[in-house]
Amino acid sequence: MENLLFKDVYIERSHKETDEVIAMETSAFLEEKISFLIEKDHIAEYIYVEMDAFTKLKVEGVCIELDDIFRTYNVMIGLPVQKKHEDKIKSYFNDILHSDELKFAAMFNQNDGLWDINFTLNYVEAFDDNMTVKEALTVIYNVINNLIQLINEK
Repeated sequence: MENLLFKDVYIERSHKETDEVIAMETSAFLEEKISFLIEKDHIAEYIYVEMDAFTKLKVEGVCIELDDIFRTYNVMIGLPVQKKHEDKIKSYFNDILHSDELKFAAMFNQNDGLWDINFTLNYVEAFDDNMTVKEALTVIYNVINNLIQLINEK
């Protein structure tokens, strides 16, 4: 299953302030440690990833960036589900994210019909900052997939 997740992966490294693409990466980048973003030369970057597995969840792509102040990894997604699912979305993230700090933000974007969701990856129990990018993306995929399954329950 894991190899199927990473079929047809597209990876960009971009500058946080300007969104200028720094590099388009190959799938070999998946083996880099996620802590790559903490390194002095890369702290001003974020990673943008598109892959078939996210597309099947109706998520166009995922951004991962380091919060410069708290040194935590933030994940940003656009989730195309109806606004009426607000309680399920917020309850889900409150349940799975373990911290007393601000764990997530979820706002419905009326123009796009998407939930703009930002969550702190460090607070997901399965996450470890020694993971590779591939392992971190697997955790993110599982978070999104489990949320969608919850939303689809009657």
